[in-house]
Amino acid sequence: MDYGRSTGAFRRRGRGRRRFLDIALGAGRAAPIDAADHCLVVLGRHVEHLQFLEVLLGDRPALAPEESFHQRMLADDPDEAAHQAEAFLKHKPLSVYYDEVAIKGLALPQLDVIGAHSITPTE
Repeated sequence: MDYGRSTGAFRRRGRGRRRFLDIALGAGRAAPIDAADHCLVVLGRHVEHLQFLEVLLGDRPALAPEESFHQRMLADDPDEAAHQAEAFLKHKPLSVYYDEVAIKGLALPQLDVIGAHSITPTE
């Protein structure tokens, strides 16, 4: 019997599998978003425990520019950091990049150290 085929369950499952593979393989932004995906993005924006859906399916970057800069420096990937800087510099001047991205990104490890000293054991 083809009960599932007449309800569209097989077709939807196939699209979801294709979407998952596109995202997993890095082509997630190429596929158009459909109504169900849009609903998941909206849920991700408004339900705290589902925020990963907005990152996964939405169009916002997962990290702030300064966090991305910090991550690229930790990963010893200056080429990608330079690529991200070039993309930023298409819209804003170099002084803004230094103030908003580079200096804040370089300050993140210091903030981690300060935060680690303020945590006290609760035992």
